[in-house]
Amino acid sequence: MRRSTDQDKRPAWLEIRPAPHLGGGDSFAQMTRSMLIVVGLAGLAGVAVFGLMAAIWLAVAVGTAVVAEWAYVQLTGGRVTATYDHAALMGLLLGLTLPVGWVDDAGFHPLGWAVPLIGALVAIVVGKGLMGGMGNYLWHPALVGRAATELLYDQQMHPERWVVLGRNHLFAAVPKPVESIEYAGWRISQLPADANAWVLRRPVEWLRQLADGLPAGDESPLTVLIRDHLPPWEDLLLGGVGGGIGETCTIALIVGGLYLVYRGYVRWYQPMSVIVAAAVAAAVLPIRIGPAASFDWLPGLQTDAGLPIGAIYVLYHLTGGELMLAALLFATDTVASPCTARGQVIFGAAIGVLAIALRLYGPMPGSCYWAILIMNTFVGLIDRRTKRRVMGT
Repeated sequence: MRRSTDQDKRPAWLEIRPAPHLGGGDSFAQMTRSMLIVVGLAGLAGVAVFGLMAAIWLAVAVGTAVVAEWAYVQLTGGRVTATYDHAALMGLLLGLTLPVGWVDDAGFHPLGWAVPLIGALVAIVVGKGLMGGMGNYLWHPALVGRAATELLYDQQMHPERWVVLGRNHLFAAVPKPVESIEYAGWRISQLPADANAWVLRRPVEWLRQLADGLPAGDESPLTVLIRDHLPPWEDLLLGGVGGGIGETCTIALIVGGLYLVYRGYVRWYQPMSVIVAAAVAAAVLPIRIGPAASFDWLPGLQTDAGLPIGAIYVLYHLTGGELMLAALLFATDTVASPCTARGQVIFGAAIGVLAIALRLYGPMPGSCYWAILIMNTFVGLIDRRTKRRVMGT
């Protein structure tokens, strides 16, 4: 019979065990699964608004990412780049940035199978694997995959007209779109009996026209834009606007972001620095009245008959495109963002300013994604410049 000792009576917190002696909270696998839940919520909102075809593209992206992870491990002799959960997360994030299809005079055309497949393959093999694997990649893998699809499939990735299911036809299998000049908003307008979807333009495309120069008239271009072209702002909250599968439902993105902050996986000032800097940039960066007119600075301060049309303009910048998705789920990546608190604020603020500048004056859509890729390049420099000095050095 084993003899009792004083050491057997010690509480667990006094037991001497091998290092590390302090736990760091949730494991990487738990964090990744929580991220999958949050990203899946945004994906579910996208499937509701854009149809079951969106679920197919998300499944293709996730499946390809997991298979590519397995194949890369086999080809590199068992060198594990991360867990398969992380591969699924990268595929799902990529899928959120993709359109479900596009519309032309011949009707609706679904996205090609090759777009999510090649995007996920590039994300895992190039964006993560060849960059050194988990913990070592420089650029966000999902955005590397998206950049590849933008370059290879420009027409499919950047449609001029987008399909959005009507509020009474959520989760429809095949969109039957109609374009109406009497469209008054996703929540208000009624579809004809033979259609289940609207043909819409993205709100950020109208915002870009302000920088290019809207025709001058008796009224403020901001007033004309908000009143006659942009959808009601509540449509942007609910997701009833054109955009990528996971870009449009602002409520789902904010709920998911708050959950990540609550769990401690994201520091609140990381996404907030992106959003605040983007709001300031949208309020300050100039637009112009008419193609030949000079630039008009401080559009965010404009009013019309006492209405704060400048503030409304800034709100559309924040919620009318991919900025919320980029700020809450891409800019907060633990590997491709700075380690220090000051560095994360600088990183986020630079992304916000770059995103709005590229949106207004840049040559390509998806400005927030390109802003993140640009700032990913400087993460090492930001860390070196913002790290704490050790006492005595």
